[in-house]
Amino acid sequence: MQLSDSVARYLVAIHKLSQEEADVCSSHVAKRLGVTKPSVVKTLGILMKKNLLVKEHYGKIYLTARGVLLARRMEQRIQILQARIPKMGFDLEQNEFYEIAFTLMGLLPERVWAEIAPMPEGVFADDGEAGQETQSADADQSLTAL
Repeated sequence: MQLSDSVARYLVAIHKLSQEEADVCSSHVAKRLGVTKPSVVKTLGILMKKNLLVKEHYGKIYLTARGVLLARRMEQRIQILQARIPKMGFDLEQNEFYEIAFTLMGLLPERVWAEIAPMPEGVFADDGEAGQETQSADADQSLTAL
């Protein structure tokens, strides 16, 4: 599944927040990312349309199984890149390594990731409406295996 860099940052931030706090709401996301609440609302809508997030009426935000699986995959890829970038010999701060790794994660083609860190087959192959139930079921099974 292809997400813009911006939307991917929201997904990863929400996943990290959900590990730190029992209840995540849009104001927490806005604070974590240093963005406005309207920006958060707009991006949450994108994540909901992609079946990656659920937002309750009173503002609580939860990632779907598919959202958790994708966020974990992104975090794994970022960690792989963060371990490899220092070997290039650049004089960078730790937060710079993270930012570069995050950006590079989204730029590398899937064929590269297939060699480095393969993803379960078919989990995020289709963004369309058809097959979402199958993909969610696959994501649930893959999540259980993690």
